[in-house]
Amino acid sequence: MKKTLLLITFILGCMPLLLGNNCGLNQRMSPEEFREKQQSFMAKEAGLTKKEASAFFPVFFELQEKKASLNRKAHLVFKRGENVALTEKDYKILLDELQDIRSKQMELESVYYKKFVKILSYEKLYKLQQAETTFHRQLLRGVHRKGRGRQ
Repeated sequence: MKKTLLLITFILGCMPLLLGNNCGLNQRMSPEEFREKQQSFMAKEAGLTKKEASAFFPVFFELQEKKASLNRKAHLVFKRGENVALTEKDYKILLDELQDIRSKQMELESVYYKKFVKILSYEKLYKLQQAETTFHRQLLRGVHRKGRGRQ
């Protein structure tokens, strides 16, 4: 159970959806630049060696790509339900599809958790999770501050 919760928290923090100016980031960077900043920050904060980072991050970003694909599918399901008069049966179909997507995400997380523990120690994985959470919090703070300045 603890492993599952750790994995879920780790994975949920992985989705780079928002960009900000903290951690040396700006809102107009390419996905590649974002990954480089994320990888650099996380590796430094978690104390990864170059060897550990080169083994971990390709697998980490592979998972992120697969999860992003599932998230795009979920977004399309949600879009199908917008501004349309749907029946209870239609809503059930949409919710069943969303549940299926969430199940696939959980399966992915489980598969990749097993891969991650073969690459790094539990301590390093935990530190990476903390670093990733910090990275994303800093991004959100930067976006929040920018938004406040536009009012």
